[in-house]
Amino acid sequence: MHKIIISVLYLSECFVKKNIDVIAKQTYNIPEYIHRIIVPVGSGCTMIGIIQGLKEINRLDIEVIGVITGSSTSRKTVTSYIPKLFNPIKYSFVEYISGIKPKYVYTTVTDETIGDINLDPIYEGKCKKFLNPGDLLWVVGYHDI
Repeated sequence: MHKIIISVLYLSECFVKKNIDVIAKQTYNIPEYIHRIIVPVGSGCTMIGIIQGLKEINRLDIEVIGVITGSSTSRKTVTSYIPKLFNPIKYSFVEYISGIKPKYVYTTVTDETIGDINLDPIYEGKCKKFLNPGDLLWVVGYHDI
């Protein structure tokens, strides 16, 4: 069974500290049995907020997997920002589609569901193939395409 947390983010203000702090606070209610979070990565801001929040609540047992859904620069953004948090949280990246231009990865849409829940065709749908039982899928929004 997959748990879903909804996080709303305005990408134009991605690195405004308050947005990262808002996302970080959303980690405070993650159940103890969760040990892996799968998050779609566009700009990288949500992943940074999750990692910051896990550090704040000392959840060193959770690994964060960022699924690159578009821009290849998001990996660089996250990896350059995380050391500023003095981060002890384990994190890594996977690519939804590798070997093609980032804009084509972003505009590639999916038609994925978990149970009766339609996953966002731009972000969360690209994460499904990386989910394992017991993972938490972090939902960033929904495009009604």
